[in-house]
Amino acid sequence: MKISYDRFRVKIFGIVALVSFILAFAVSIISNSSLGIAEGAFVLLPFVSNVFVITLILYVLGKIYLIRLKNYGYEVPYKAKKYDNDLNKLPKDDKIYNKLANPEEARNKWSIRLSLVYFVGFVAGLVYDVIFYNQWKFLKSDTSFLMTQLIIFDFVWLGAALYFLVQSDNDRYRDAFNLDENKKKRMCFAYGIIIALFVAMISVGTKMQCVSAIKYMVKSYASTDLDTLNSIRAAFFEQYKNYPESFKEDQYIITDMDMIDEPFWTNAAETLGVKDFKELKSEFHVSDGDAKVAIRVADDGNIVVELLNPHKSVKKEMILGN
Repeated sequence: MKISYDRFRVKIFGIVALVSFILAFAVSIISNSSLGIAEGAFVLLPFVSNVFVITLILYVLGKIYLIRLKNYGYEVPYKAKKYDNDLNKLPKDDKIYNKLANPEEARNKWSIRLSLVYFVGFVAGLVYDVIFYNQWKFLKSDTSFLMTQLIIFDFVWLGAALYFLVQSDNDRYRDAFNLDENKKKRMCFAYGIIIALFVAMISVGTKMQCVSAIKYMVKSYASTDLDTLNSIRAAFFEQYKNYPESFKEDQYIITDMDMIDEPFWTNAAETLGVKDFKELKSEFHVSDGDAKVAIRVADDGNIVVELLNPHKSVKKEMILGN
């Protein structure tokens, strides 16, 4: 088996990471200055930043590798070439090695813990999805589309949880430093946690994008609802000029009304292209049942039409009846 890291390589990664960080910091300052070299510095910044990120990751992975190597009883090499990069040739404390290489337990506790971490991530994702759905389900097909994306991604957590649970079987899997090549190599706890952090960042980012997308849709629908209300208002106002005596009450909830056999109401319905004002319920986006569109006459004699139950996320943005 190959020795993946040695102290020399890890040291080099650390130095390069430190130097590239300093350079990236200096370049970012120069690129914001008015000096003539600012443009060139700006072009250099992505390259230096990438070098920093890559070498930092390699440094962290290398340090974890060397710590685990030492914990298994191996001598931590300064240069792996001295041992032909062969783990079998590396000196080790047999007492420590045998204790870890031949565990008494049927399952590896660290793999089980890793499986639990991912399962918790899966459950947290599902809880968020339920909250998301309950808040935005009134948008129906749009919510379903985004929910599909969220659920598919959450099952990555569940798949990983099952993967690490399978790897906990000591009869079939071994740690990276166990020389028994008849068993498959398992992923260590530290590497699994690092991957979990990356998956968590992507998961949170995906959920934030879905929320941003749904809020954008809601604003768009609020604008559409307002246009529809203004169309209703125009239709009723046109008839009100000819039939001012038609209003017998202070306010009508027209989306709850059956057709009234009077010219004012029938002409307005014809203008709107509906046989029954209840048909208008489906034209609006509300989260608490059917849309309630109210119509009344203002003190100045104008017709006022408003949606009484817009969704709370857009209520403040809807200026209705003006």
